[in-house]
Amino acid sequence: MLDERDLQAIAQLIDSKLQESEQRTVQLIDSKLQESEQRTAQLIDSKLKESEQRTMGAIKESEQRTMQGAATLMESYFEPKFQLLAEGIQSLQETQIPRERFENLEEEVAFLHTIVRQHSREIEKLKHA
Repeated sequence: MLDERDLQAIAQLIDSKLQESEQRTVQLIDSKLQESEQRTAQLIDSKLKESEQRTMGAIKESEQRTMQGAATLMESYFEPKFQLLAEGIQSLQETQIPRERFENLEEEVAFLHTIVRQHSREIEKLKHA
């Protein structure tokens, strides 16, 4: 039969084996948890990148649609105004006196002004005579 010392030795052996088993179990769990965390982190990173790419694509498409809409709006708003402005400028250019003719008219007016003054003086002299 087993005595007290034998039972204590068996208890120590069992405790020792249990501790070793617990340590191996903890190490195995830690290892599996790290692997799981790495796979999860990689999966999350991958999904985030895909989501970011989709979001950036949607933003670029939205920007393009906005720019096209703005261009269309500006064209429909400004084009008629520019057309009216161009027609007004063309009308002014058609009725404008050429610079050379204007300069000639300035000379003629100055000459006529001199003649009118001279005639006015002569008329005054004739009135007093």
